[in-house]
Amino acid sequence: MAIVAVMMVVGFSAFKVADTLNDDPESGWYSISVPANSAPIVYNDVAEQTIEFLLNEGPSDGCDPENEITEPCAVYLDFSMYDGPSLTPTTKVSDVLSDHAKIDELAAGNDDGYARKDE
Repeated sequence: MAIVAVMMVVGFSAFKVADTLNDDPESGWYSISVPANSAPIVYNDVAEQTIEFLLNEGPSDGCDPENEITEPCAVYLDFSMYDGPSLTPTTKVSDVLSDHAKIDELAAGNDDGYARKDE
């Protein structure tokens, strides 16, 4: 009986994740990841930046929109004109930009639309 209950929880959890990924993306701050220990030429390349999840409260401690020097940890994406597929755990920033999303510097309140890791 316990195995059935665990399987039901796992099944419902998987359904919830799939449901979230199928939602239309909303504009806002998104956590991003870049290749570990990469040089600025790599981590500033949108083709190397993977979108992780929407940050409901915006960047937090250790990820600062006023820092424009170090590795990016979040990007402000405007999806108002987006006409691409749903986001997945492997979606690159370059993928959504090619489908009419844009990095919104104005909404981010800085010159490049990114928040970067504190040094």
